[in-house]
Amino acid sequence: MPTILKFKCQFLSDVILNASSATASVNEILDYVPGSNFWGILMQAAYQQENESLIRALHAIGESKVRCGDAHLVFLGKRSFRVPRCMFQEKVNKKRVYFDHLLSKEDRDAQKGSIQLKQMRTDYLVPYDSKKGFNTSRPKSRLSIKTAYDCNKRRSEEGKMYSYEGLVKGSKWEFEVEVENGSPELEQFIQDTLVGIKRLGKSRSAEFGRVKIELIEQKKVEQAKKPIYPEEKEVEFVGLTTKDLGLDSDYQHIISFYAESRICFQSKGQTTAEPQLDQLLEALQWSGVKAKFLKSPNYISQAVYSPWNAYRNARDADRWYIEKGSVFFLAVDKLEKEIVDHVWVGSFQNEGFGKLQLNPEFLFKRVDADSKEEYAEERQEDNPPHLEVSSVDKKTSYEETPNEVSFGENDELLILMLKDEYLAEDIAAKLKHFRKANNEDLMQVSASQWGQIRNLVVHFDRKSELEAVLFRENFGFLKTASRKNSWSNKLRNNLKAIFDGLKEEQAREFLLLLANAEAKKVVY
Repeated sequence: MPTILKFKCQFLSDVILNASSATASVNEILDYVPGSNFWGILMQAAYQQENESLIRALHAIGESKVRCGDAHLVFLGKRSFRVPRCMFQEKVNKKRVYFDHLLSKEDRDAQKGSIQLKQMRTDYLVPYDSKKGFNTSRPKSRLSIKTAYDCNKRRSEEGKMYSYEGLVKGSKWEFEVEVENGSPELEQFIQDTLVGIKRLGKSRSAEFGRVKIELIEQKKVEQAKKPIYPEEKEVEFVGLTTKDLGLDSDYQHIISFYAESRICFQSKGQTTAEPQLDQLLEALQWSGVKAKFLKSPNYISQAVYSPWNAYRNARDADRWYIEKGSVFFLAVDKLEKEIVDHVWVGSFQNEGFGKLQLNPEFLFKRVDADSKEEYAEERQEDNPPHLEVSSVDKKTSYEETPNEVSFGENDELLILMLKDEYLAEDIAAKLKHFRKANNEDLMQVSASQWGQIRNLVVHFDRKSELEAVLFRENFGFLKTASRKNSWSNKLRNNLKAIFDGLKEEQAREFLLLLANAEAKKVVY
């Protein structure tokens, strides 16, 4: 039985979450907080503790699995969701919206020449409690401009003006962390690590990214099940039918899937934005079910990005994924009377990818009719049938928050910056002393070997892994092949001694600086 930890995240300063890792000019920003930000906070703490069981659980290896969901904007007291891509609105009267997949040929004919529709993509929705419609809003952003200061000329430094666009401070967000088969110690670790003042996004040292995370609720839940169709109404007048789509009589049900988060499938060892039927059926545990995806209607948006790996200081492989808000449909031949509410599918679930909702109620026509005849009468009064949306952008409250940097005993940012500066100076001093003391032996090592050592440091982010790949007997890079002759025992032993005396990240930083300097053969 999985445990759901629900958190509230309030922005204490503007937060910069770029949609691209490019650094030129102003980038498009995300309108949600990816779960990878919270997963990164947990991973950093787990590696600092060097706790192998926590690391395996956060990587979703073994029985215990941790899934960090995306944080969405909260308005009207509820967590919103991305507008489904099957929702269209009129160009003139934007309050009137339609579900495109539910419009019949007669509905479309009635619209020709009088109504033009466009797809809704950027809004976030909260359904009305009692009305047939939705409230809409979208996160606010703000553009800030900063410049470097030239102390000598007492003015802005030439050519060093930078612009930052971020989500505004004071906004409230909610996200969930799902722990499957986790121990009480793992759940407590997640709470202790996430709760408090944290920093997210880019430019965290330039006043941005300060947030406050609080635990709202913790509960154990069973996978909820629900009727195949909302309110147990006949599918003929609340959704798509196999008859309308001209499918074989073998197919009895149409199941809609709404991407609450980004979805990343795997195909032949590569990420793909094309839904994979075998992976979906396996996640749903629908064995022996005949099924196929519908080519039309289909509302899938695709995207690709290159995640930045801070430990390796390089980009990981590109990820093709299905955008959140996408909707697609599956025709199946047989099902039980109830289906699960949602399912996790695909790769990178620990970072918030892969959550699909099955037949969510908001994708169906909200009708009060109890029979087809009553529904037909309602259609005559409202043809084509539509819903209403109400924008609440102006009503969405943003709380005033204190300044993002407050000097005093709790100034974590200042303490962290001073600590990093001290460690950098300490590593630089040790590097200079090591190179002077071993200058003659270092001259015997070729620049290409230092380049290979640098590549190893970039690709292995844990000290224990680096120790094995560099120093282990008959296996390590410095103990095999030509390095036996070019590296003296004194040089190897001295390097191993200083490596053992440094902590996790310091050891990597020292080796990286040493390899860069020696590859250039800078002589002191």
